[in-house]
Amino acid sequence: MTCPHLEHWKDGSTTCRVATLLAQRENTDRHCKASPDACQVCELQEIPRAANKVTVSLAYSTLFRDKELDLNGKHSYIRAALINGIPEDGPGTRLKKRLSWFASGEHKCDCENHAKMMDMMGTHGCRQNMELIVGWLEEESKRRGLIFSRFIAKTFVAAAINEYESYLNDRRLPVVEN
Repeated sequence: MTCPHLEHWKDGSTTCRVATLLAQRENTDRHCKASPDACQVCELQEIPRAANKVTVSLAYSTLFRDKELDLNGKHSYIRAALINGIPEDGPGTRLKKRLSWFASGEHKCDCENHAKMMDMMGTHGCRQNMELIVGWLEEESKRRGLIFSRFIAKTFVAAAINEYESYLNDRRLPVVEN
């Protein structure tokens, strides 16, 4: 398996960076273990090597096993993804589009997975996790040698959230009163 998100450890275990990100464990030493079978199934998904049914399930099972799963709070986006599937649009997709004018996708990064995770979080979850999202932007800008401003990053994230929220509000059917 040559997945760029599969990490091999000295003890012989393998972990999935995407599932680890979905479990919000990327800055810890408690990563989500992944078997070669899980990787093969992930490769067969409509969107392989990204946030998909397999990686969401790995994140879920790891958090459940470690008794850290909070489906009504911190990890509510995992429940939503398991029930409704991975959304194709959302605040993360909107933020990615906003940032694409100056940050190309040529770098090896977790940008796509961060965008999908934000889409799964929805507008409410993104607002709750604003500092986490801004932290991702800061890490990536440092990796790319870009100047970073927390204020500007928060403004971009808030604008993407508001844009998607407006889109959802425009699509809602009007209430018909009798």
